[in-house]
Amino acid sequence: MAGSTFAAQQFASAAEVSGSSNGAQELGGTVFNLVREELPVNFTGKIRMGLAINGSIPAPTLRWREGDEVTIDVTNKLSERTSVHWHGILLPYQMDGVPAISFNGIAPGETFQYRFKVRQSGTYWYHSHSGLQEIRGMYGAIIVEPREEDVISADRDHVILLSEWTDEDPMYVFSRLKTLGHLSAVYNLFNLGRHLMSPENYRYFRLRAFAS
Repeated sequence: MAGSTFAAQQFASAAEVSGSSNGAQELGGTVFNLVREELPVNFTGKIRMGLAINGSIPAPTLRWREGDEVTIDVTNKLSERTSVHWHGILLPYQMDGVPAISFNGIAPGETFQYRFKVRQSGTYWYHSHSGLQEIRGMYGAIIVEPREEDVISADRDHVILLSEWTDEDPMYVFSRLKTLGHLSAVYNLFNLGRHLMSPENYRYFRLRAFAS
Protein backbone atom coordinates (compact mmCIF):
# COMPACT_ATOMS: atom_id res chain seq x y z
CA MET A 1 0.00 0.00 0.00
CA ALA A 2 1.28 3.45 -0.87
CA GLY A 3 2.60 5.17 2.21
CA SER A 4 2.45 2.06 4.37
CA THR A 5 3.77 2.95 7.81
CA PHE A 6 4.41 1.64 11.30
CA ALA A 7 2.49 3.53 13.99
CA ALA A 8 3.89 2.81 17.43
CA GLN A 9 2.53 4.78 20.35
CA GLN A 10 5.88 4.47 22.05
CA PHE A 11 7.70 6.74 19.61
CA ALA A 12 5.56 7.81 16.63
CA SER A 13 3.24 10.80 16.30
CA ALA A 14 0.95 12.19 13.65
CA ALA A 15 1.94 15.70 14.75
CA GLU A 16 5.22 15.38 12.84
CA VAL A 17 4.39 18.41 10.74
CA SER A 18 4.57 20.56 13.85
CA GLY A 19 7.86 19.03 15.02
CA SER A 20 6.39 16.83 17.76
CA SER A 21 7.35 13.16 18.03
CA ASN A 22 6.22 12.20 21.51
CA GLY A 23 3.53 9.73 20.45
CA ALA A 24 -0.01 9.40 21.68
CA GLN A 25 -0.83 10.53 25.18
CA GLU A 26 -2.28 8.26 27.85
CA LEU A 27 -5.49 9.18 29.67
CA GLY A 28 -6.59 7.52 32.91
CA GLY A 29 -9.47 7.78 35.37
CA THR A 30 -13.22 7.49 34.88
CA VAL A 31 -14.13 10.67 32.95
CA PHE A 32 -12.75 11.31 29.46
CA ASN A 33 -13.20 13.99 26.80
CA LEU A 34 -12.33 13.01 23.23
CA VAL A 35 -12.42 15.57 20.41
CA ARG A 36 -12.41 14.43 16.78
CA GLU A 37 -11.02 16.79 14.16
CA GLU A 38 -8.87 16.95 11.06
CA LEU A 39 -5.10 17.22 11.48
CA PRO A 40 -2.32 17.74 8.89
CA VAL A 41 0.07 14.77 8.99
CA ASN A 42 3.27 13.81 7.20
CA PHE A 43 4.06 10.10 7.22
CA THR A 44 5.41 9.84 3.66
CA GLY A 45 7.09 13.17 2.92
CA LYS A 46 3.80 14.69 1.78
CA ILE A 47 1.36 16.59 3.98
CA ARG A 48 -2.12 15.08 4.02
CA MET A 49 -5.18 15.54 6.22
CA GLY A 50 -5.69 12.82 8.80
CA LEU A 51 -8.46 12.36 11.34
CA ALA A 52 -7.19 12.77 14.89
CA ILE A 53 -8.57 12.37 18.39
CA ASN A 54 -7.32 15.02 20.82
CA GLY A 55 -4.76 16.06 18.21
CA SER A 56 -3.12 12.65 18.01
CA ILE A 57 -2.76 9.72 15.61
CA PRO A 58 -2.94 7.09 17.05
CA ALA A 59 -5.59 8.34 19.45
CA PRO A 60 -4.81 8.57 23.19
CA THR A 61 -4.43 5.32 25.07
CA LEU A 62 -7.30 4.99 27.55
CA ARG A 63 -6.47 3.31 30.84
CA TRP A 64 -9.47 2.01 32.81
CA ARG A 65 -9.94 -0.16 35.88
CA GLU A 66 -12.15 -3.22 36.02
CA GLY A 67 -15.35 -2.54 37.98
CA ASP A 68 -15.32 1.25 37.47
CA GLU A 69 -18.01 3.13 35.56
CA VAL A 70 -16.46 5.24 32.82
CA THR A 71 -17.94 8.29 31.11
CA ILE A 72 -16.57 9.34 27.71
CA ASP A 73 -17.78 12.52 26.00
CA VAL A 74 -16.97 12.45 22.28
CA THR A 75 -17.18 15.79 20.44
CA ASN A 76 -17.33 15.79 16.66
CA LYS A 77 -15.55 18.71 14.97
CA LEU A 78 -15.59 17.02 11.57
CA SER A 79 -17.86 17.96 8.69
CA GLU A 80 -19.35 14.44 8.66
CA ARG A 81 -20.86 12.04 11.17
CA THR A 82 -18.55 9.97 13.32
CA SER A 83 -18.68 7.29 16.01
CA VAL A 84 -16.59 5.29 18.49
CA HIS A 85 -16.75 1.50 18.76
CA TRP A 86 -15.18 -0.06 21.86
CA HIS A 87 -13.74 -3.20 20.29
CA GLY A 88 -14.11 -6.28 22.50
CA ILE A 89 -15.61 -4.40 25.45
CA LEU A 90 -18.68 -5.92 27.14
CA LEU A 91 -21.30 -3.19 27.41
CA PRO A 92 -24.98 -2.34 26.70
CA TYR A 93 -25.70 -2.31 22.97
CA GLN A 94 -26.70 1.36 23.12
CA MET A 95 -23.07 2.17 24.01
CA ASP A 96 -21.49 -0.05 21.33
CA GLY A 97 -21.02 2.85 18.90
CA VAL A 98 -22.15 1.22 15.65
CA PRO A 99 -24.25 3.65 13.54
CA ALA A 100 -27.61 2.33 12.27
CA ILE A 101 -27.48 -0.49 14.84
CA SER A 102 -26.91 0.95 18.31
CA PHE A 103 -27.32 4.69 17.60
CA ASN A 104 -27.45 7.27 14.80
CA GLY A 105 -23.84 8.37 14.97
CA ILE A 106 -22.49 11.71 16.16
CA ALA A 107 -23.45 14.62 13.90
CA PRO A 108 -21.02 17.48 13.16
CA GLY A 109 -20.83 19.87 16.11
CA GLU A 110 -22.49 17.43 18.51
CA THR A 111 -21.21 15.65 21.63
CA PHE A 112 -22.28 12.12 22.48
CA GLN A 113 -21.79 10.66 25.96
CA TYR A 114 -20.82 7.02 26.38
CA ARG A 115 -21.28 5.63 29.88
CA PHE A 116 -20.89 2.03 31.00
CA LYS A 117 -19.39 -0.19 33.68
CA VAL A 118 -16.11 -1.89 32.87
CA ARG A 119 -16.66 -5.63 33.35
CA GLN A 120 -13.32 -7.10 32.27
CA SER A 121 -9.59 -6.52 32.17
CA GLY A 122 -6.99 -6.80 29.44
CA THR A 123 -5.82 -5.09 26.24
CA TYR A 124 -8.38 -3.76 23.72
CA TRP A 125 -8.77 -0.95 21.22
CA TYR A 126 -11.30 1.61 20.03
CA HIS A 127 -11.95 3.04 16.58
CA SER A 128 -14.43 4.86 14.39
CA HIS A 129 -17.21 2.76 12.90
CA SER A 130 -18.20 5.42 10.37
CA GLY A 131 -17.13 5.04 6.75
CA LEU A 132 -13.36 4.56 6.46
CA GLN A 133 -12.41 7.05 9.19
CA GLU A 134 -10.39 4.41 11.00
CA ILE A 135 -7.95 4.22 8.07
CA ARG A 136 -7.35 7.97 8.30
CA GLY A 137 -6.29 7.81 11.94
CA MET A 138 -9.25 7.21 14.25
CA TYR A 139 -8.01 4.34 16.39
CA GLY A 140 -6.43 3.94 19.81
CA ALA A 141 -5.60 1.46 22.55
CA ILE A 142 -7.52 0.59 25.72
CA ILE A 143 -5.78 -0.87 28.76
CA VAL A 144 -8.07 -2.20 31.51
CA GLU A 145 -6.33 -2.87 34.79
CA PRO A 146 -7.67 -5.85 36.80
CA ARG A 147 -9.63 -5.08 39.95
CA GLU A 148 -7.44 -7.42 41.97
CA GLU A 149 -3.65 -7.61 41.90
CA ASP A 150 -2.27 -8.15 38.41
CA VAL A 151 -0.79 -11.63 37.98
CA ILE A 152 1.76 -10.20 35.51
CA SER A 153 4.61 -8.29 37.12
CA ALA A 154 6.52 -5.77 35.00
CA ASP A 155 8.68 -2.71 35.52
CA ARG A 156 7.03 -0.91 32.64
CA ASP A 157 4.00 -1.38 30.42
CA HIS A 158 4.43 -0.70 26.68
CA VAL A 159 1.68 -0.36 24.08
CA ILE A 160 2.62 -1.00 20.45
CA LEU A 161 -0.21 -0.27 18.03
CA LEU A 162 0.33 -1.36 14.43
CA SER A 163 -1.49 0.29 11.58
CA GLU A 164 -0.77 1.66 8.12
CA TRP A 165 -1.23 4.90 6.23
CA THR A 166 -1.94 5.76 2.61
CA ASP A 167 -1.82 9.12 0.87
CA GLU A 168 -4.48 7.86 -1.50
CA ASP A 169 -8.22 8.21 -0.98
CA PRO A 170 -9.22 5.31 1.33
CA MET A 171 -12.36 4.71 -0.74
CA TYR A 172 -10.22 4.27 -3.87
CA VAL A 173 -7.93 1.83 -2.05
CA PHE A 174 -10.92 -0.11 -0.73
CA SER A 175 -12.44 -0.37 -4.20
CA ARG A 176 -9.18 -1.78 -5.58
CA LEU A 177 -8.38 -4.34 -2.88
CA LYS A 178 -9.44 -7.31 -5.03
CA THR A 179 -7.66 -6.08 -8.17
CA LEU A 180 -4.26 -4.87 -6.94
CA GLY A 181 -2.29 -7.69 -5.36
CA HIS A 182 0.54 -5.45 -4.15
CA LEU A 183 -1.67 -3.73 -1.57
CA SER A 184 -0.50 -5.26 1.68
CA ALA A 185 0.48 -4.13 5.17
CA VAL A 186 4.17 -3.49 5.79
CA TYR A 187 5.18 -3.12 9.41
CA ASN A 188 8.69 -1.78 10.04
CA LEU A 189 9.83 -2.77 13.53
CA PHE A 190 13.22 -1.11 13.20
CA ASN A 191 14.97 -0.20 16.44
CA LEU A 192 12.02 -1.50 18.45
CA GLY A 193 14.18 -3.35 20.94
CA ARG A 194 16.36 -0.30 21.57
CA HIS A 195 13.34 1.87 22.28
CA LEU A 196 11.72 -0.69 24.57
CA MET A 197 14.77 -1.46 26.67
CA SER A 198 15.87 2.12 27.36
CA PRO A 199 16.45 3.37 30.03
CA GLU A 200 18.55 0.57 31.47
CA ASN A 201 17.17 0.84 35.02
CA TYR A 202 14.49 -1.79 34.38
CA ARG A 203 14.72 -5.32 33.05
CA TYR A 204 11.16 -6.58 32.65
CA PHE A 205 8.44 -5.05 30.54
CA ARG A 206 5.07 -6.09 29.18
CA LEU A 207 4.48 -5.66 25.46
CA ARG A 208 0.88 -5.23 24.30
CA ALA A 209 0.90 -5.43 20.49
CA PHE A 210 -2.02 -5.56 18.06
CA ALA A 211 -2.94 -4.29 14.61
CA SER A 212 -5.84 -2.04 13.66
